[in-house]
Amino acid sequence: MLNFVMSLSLESGALLVALVSAVMALAFASTLRGKVVWFLALLAPLGVAYCLYWFPAWSGQDPSEYASWAPLFIVPWFLTGACISFAVAFVVGRVRKRKG
Repeated sequence: MLNFVMSLSLESGALLVALVSAVMALAFASTLRGKVVWFLALLAPLGVAYCLYWFPAWSGQDPSEYASWAPLFIVPWFLTGACISFAVAFVVGRVRKRKG
């Protein structure tokens, strides 16, 4: 697992965060209603991106350079995940309204 996470590039990490965020947003939007869904749709990608980035340091790798590179990875990963998460929450919300 550690080797997989350490091999992630900017693009592949963003794709992974987007996929996990989409699944989480689908679960949130299917079970919850109101502003809570939008809050969780924003919070989940941030948590996923943060944890994915810091996982190698938490697993015992030397964390000396991780702090300086964190914004360059976490921010794009989060933004990608948030866009997908909001899109999924929006579509699920529309489908729920249409069904009644």
